[in-house]
Amino acid sequence: MIDFYALLGFRVSDYIRQEIAPGRVIDAAFMHCNGRHHTVAFAAFPFAKKLQHVMLEVHDRIDVGCAYDRLLNAKAPLAMTLGMHPNDLMFSFYAQTPSGFALEFGCGGRVITNDAPWHTTTYDRFSLWGHKPPAQVAAALS
Repeated sequence: MIDFYALLGFRVSDYIRQEIAPGRVIDAAFMHCNGRHHTVAFAAFPFAKKLQHVMLEVHDRIDVGCAYDRLLNAKAPLAMTLGMHPNDLMFSFYAQTPSGFALEFGCGGRVITNDAPWHTTTYDRFSLWGHKPPAQVAAALS
């Protein structure tokens, strides 16, 4: 996939390699075609769906917080709590859509302004903080 998208002009932003359980590792590659940290990402996840999530980026944290409260007040399905990714520094949460994929709603994503000084990094986790599944939060509170 990386080679194909590179032919289209995409460049690798970074990688994340996280062991989610003993012997179960997820490798992900993040690629960009403009200033956004990543436009597309590829990973081998242990899910039946091919599309894990799409993302909507808004202007500020107030918009993210208001949307999060609205989701909770409506008792709509939450896929992952508020959190921040280490690679793009996106402040976001994930809602579960009726179609089965997640919708990430966030702000503050890293911008790559010039490819010359960009250094591709490999991170060891998908979340710097937060982004917990609701069941994990419920178990921690009980």
